Amino acid sequence: MTDLSLIASRLDIRAVDLDGKTADELLQLLIDAITTFDNELGNLPRTECVGRMIKFFQTHKCDLLNSEWMTSFEKGEKRVLYSLLHWTLSNSDVLSMRSYLEPFLMPLDVPEE
Repeated sequence: MTDLSLIASRLDIRAVDLDGKTADELLQLLIDAITTFDNELGNLPRTECVGRMIKFFQTHKCDLLNSEWMTSFEKGEKRVLYSLLHWTLSNSDVLSMRSYLEPFLMPLDVPEE
């Protein structure tokens, strides 16, 4: 299954409609997809969302991120948005589990005795 068809099937839209979306609309789809794992993202202004999403991808060890991709992501290039949407949707089970466990995995300060 190609990236575009997987994204379209997971978002329940036609691949033709997905291909016709602007970069801004794709960014909103990515925000909506990540909001299922990070509820606070949906409440942030659009300008802060990109930085928060980059942190999300770094935290969840997205293998797509490098300096070129992050620059392209910040510019809103469609190929990068498609790849990040594909990665997010194809790893949704793992991301869901990590998001659930995240509050319980905080480091604790253990006093020395």
